[in-house]
Amino acid sequence: MAVLEEPSTQYNDMTGKVALDFHTGNASELAEACGVDTEKDELVAIEVSPAVDALDPIKMGLNIVFYVKDRTSHNGQNSNPFQQGVTEIATRRIQASVKYQDFFRHLKRFSMQMRFGSFPDNMTIEYDEKRTEYLGWK
Repeated sequence: MAVLEEPSTQYNDMTGKVALDFHTGNASELAEACGVDTEKDELVAIEVSPAVDALDPIKMGLNIVFYVKDRTSHNGQNSNPFQQGVTEIATRRIQASVKYQDFFRHLKRFSMQMRFGSFPDNMTIEYDEKRTEYLGWK
């Protein structure tokens, strides 16, 4: 059985974290638009990567992998298994492709923090708010 790993690219020029807010408070509308039966499957995680059409770059979009678990897999309970002391969860993957605008239409907000690969994730980055510069758009 495979394990969901940290995000990675070929060279990992930058790595980081991301936070998303969906208009509905969760990704269920996006999942349903991609064909996931959210009545039967509970969303656990999402993996997103660019889908490149080498023949037509204008048609580029996103590949999305939904990691889901059967809603009845915990005795019919829809509660978070982590709250019950479970630290591993078995899921299955559902793959879909969407256009960029269809993906971002479901988002309310997002935030990304990335650092260059030479600075490890466990390194604290400090900054002086008094020395912040605003460059604006050019």
